[in-house]
Amino acid sequence: MTNFTYSKIITFLMIIFFSLFVVLGLFSVAVMDDFWHAHFISKNFNPFSPLVWAYGQYINWTGRVLISLIQGISSFPPRYTNLMSSLNAILFLTCLYAYFYKQKIRMKLSVDYIYVMLLIIFIICYPVLGESVFWAASVYIAPLILFLVCLNLLESDSIYDLRSWKYYLLFFCLGNSIELLVIPMLILLWIKRYHLNRSTWIYISCFFSLGFLVSFLAPGNISHLSHAEHDFSLNLISLFKQVFLIYKKGFSFFGMTLLLIIPLILSLRTNKELTALLLRRQFLTYQIISLSSLIFLIPIYGFSADRTYLYFLLFQGMALFWGLQYLKIKLNFLCFFEKIERSMVVITTLSCILVLAFNISDAKLLRASFIDQQQKMVSVDKLISVSQMKKPMSKHLLFYSDCTPNKDSWSNVAMAKYYGLSGLTCY
Repeated sequence: MTNFTYSKIITFLMIIFFSLFVVLGLFSVAVMDDFWHAHFISKNFNPFSPLVWAYGQYINWTGRVLISLIQGISSFPPRYTNLMSSLNAILFLTCLYAYFYKQKIRMKLSVDYIYVMLLIIFIICYPVLGESVFWAASVYIAPLILFLVCLNLLESDSIYDLRSWKYYLLFFCLGNSIELLVIPMLILLWIKRYHLNRSTWIYISCFFSLGFLVSFLAPGNISHLSHAEHDFSLNLISLFKQVFLIYKKGFSFFGMTLLLIIPLILSLRTNKELTALLLRRQFLTYQIISLSSLIFLIPIYGFSADRTYLYFLLFQGMALFWGLQYLKIKLNFLCFFEKIERSMVVITTLSCILVLAFNISDAKLLRASFIDQQQKMVSVDKLISVSQMKKPMSKHLLFYSDCTPNKDSWSNVAMAKYYGLSGLTCY
């Protein structure tokens, strides 16, 4: 197989992978939060709805002003939240592609690096993508885009002088976007303090911190914390226990997927000019980002939904890549894997395509039962009972929830509120 033929084949396969990933979003179903958002925003939408929603969130729930505005603008009726899920899928892959493309140019890597990294992220993050990417109400995509843009700026050769209101605003928005990325960025800014113009570093750090303070000091955070699984705790024994549980859960997501990922990473040929020092620095940087992204979960005892592990898993994937490249320099026998590079890339891509195809086939049936269920809910003031949705396969990628026989459950109340019903049950 010539280089040209291989390049065409792998590019074609990756286009299929990208397309199926986006198409899968079109078969997603609305879940509890989507119904609440629709009830308060899109049901009676007007130009001021996003602002009213953002203000209400800040006072009663969370200080993430930018994210609340985005939610207010992008809220859809439950039957059409799949459009937002599909858009989230596009944004997720596109921002990662753009980030890896910048790295490819900076480090003089082959285009296969981009494809391999996208496959690694898909495989490692598979257990949490349904909640964090294919969920219309997701709050994780915009912060990821902001973080990768800021990270690229900090890694670029033009890092020394970033004095511009555009950069200050960018770092302010990142600081206000999501708590999980605050400590990783603060650590990165500390590491880069000698690489930036002193005044630039001070301004960027201050604007980032200001964005976080706007979020952290929001009145709604008290209400938000009260919904945690357990009470907020500063007891050292409880904190150490929670540290163990949180990181244990994070690493438990890997499982057997490492058997596919490790050979794929080892098989990829990288630029021979990359030094051990650079590879070690890359590994440590992403490891720090990954591990520190969970620190904010520790005091909120017990609150560690799968979606909160997106950044942990994503940057663990990047750390794993550079860590294994470092080992290849130290252990020459690992270079044997480079002989199967093309086979591994093609096999892994085909495997991911097959997984997506199975998910789409299953999701089509799930969405059909979801639409049928929604059609039975009419906006009249009465108690009705509808059939439950088709249960998806056990390893189903999309985020799934359903109404229950208990009319007082959160999902039932959310659906009933949106459709103007006095109550709702499922059989």
